[in-house]
Amino acid sequence: MNDTINTTLANAQAAALAVITAHANDADYDQKRILEMAKKAWLMELPALVDRAAVKTFIACAARGLQSRILTPSEAKAMIFIAQTLLSALRDEQAEDPAFQYARYADRPRRRVQQTNAEEAA
Repeated sequence: MNDTINTTLANAQAAALAVITAHANDADYDQKRILEMAKKAWLMELPALVDRAAVKTFIACAARGLQSRILTPSEAKAMIFIAQTLLSALRDEQAEDPAFQYARYADRPRRRVQQTNAEEAA
């Protein structure tokens, strides 16, 4: 995992834990309400889905949220489906972008074109 994913996961976990610890002994909040508030805090820390790196971070956070039981399986499934759909759209967008097509081959060595005898004589 890269640093961005680790930082986002740590922030999300810290936000959820802060809500839980702040209201753990509060008689006005039942366990279900505290968990809902923790889930909202977790979701607020997720990145905006603007590029591939953010989508990968989002997927990691959805998986960790499911693992930590902050998210239900159906919530995590919906989030991962959204992320997969967006990754597919980003992939299609890159395939249509001519600048991306040329950039893909920029690091490859160029082949020399053989000149014909007529071109050499000129």
